[in-house]
Amino acid sequence: MAVRILLLFALLCCLLPAQAARAATDIENTVLFNEANDFFRQGSARPPDQGRELYEKALHRYQKLVDAGIDNGRLYTNIANTWYRLGDLGRATVNYRRALAYLPDDPGLRHNAEFVFSLRRDRIEPRQQDKVLQTLFFWHYDLPYRVRLLLFSSCYVLTWGLAMLRLRPAAGIGKRMLAGALVLTLLLAGSLGIDMVRARTERAGVVVAAEIIARKGDGLAYQPAFTEPLHAGTEFRLVERRGNWLQVELASGSRCWLPAAAVEMVF
Repeated sequence: MAVRILLLFALLCCLLPAQAARAATDIENTVLFNEANDFFRQGSARPPDQGRELYEKALHRYQKLVDAGIDNGRLYTNIANTWYRLGDLGRATVNYRRALAYLPDDPGLRHNAEFVFSLRRDRIEPRQQDKVLQTLFFWHYDLPYRVRLLLFSSCYVLTWGLAMLRLRPAAGIGKRMLAGALVLTLLLAGSLGIDMVRARTERAGVVVAAEIIARKGDGLAYQPAFTEPLHAGTEFRLVERRGNWLQVELASGSRCWLPAAAVEMVF
């Protein structure tokens, strides 16, 4: 019995300092977050030309939280708002995309993000086949992930319920009704699966340089890929990386090379 008590005491001695350290870190992070929010609010209360220093102080504290491993949609939303107030559409876009990855169904966040996206200089039309897919499978693109997940769960339960009732001829459950529920379940499952695969395999990024010339190859010696440079906020999908150059694909399907220093990956 005495041995058990000693072991328990030793375990508590090991755990308490770690818990105290975590508690102290949490308090420090909370203080940083509140300070950053206060600086942001002070900057918002001043004319745009007078609030820059306060926004930069807020951003410095938000970034310290990111460097400390804090990772959530609320933090990235505040960072995006701050970059927007500083006039940096590229980094505002990056952080709105990060925030939306955590809070895809937040209407306020999506409204603010869409407004900032609309301010970007480059107007890149999606490929024709993508437009067709977005029209045919509008529910996949328009409905938030959580709504599709809820619909999938409902259809899944409904399908099994109808299948069980069909075993009882008196219930009057027809094949078409069961088939319809099954098709809806499979479509929604496929939609959710596509999102999960893309989240794991595709890497998205954003141009953060005010202006950059896209190249046909991984170096300055290559010819420009387009007649006009790309600008801050333009989004892309990473295809390949060679040293300090990235091959990317734009929404239009066009591919080009960009210097790594001119872009920032979402994750």
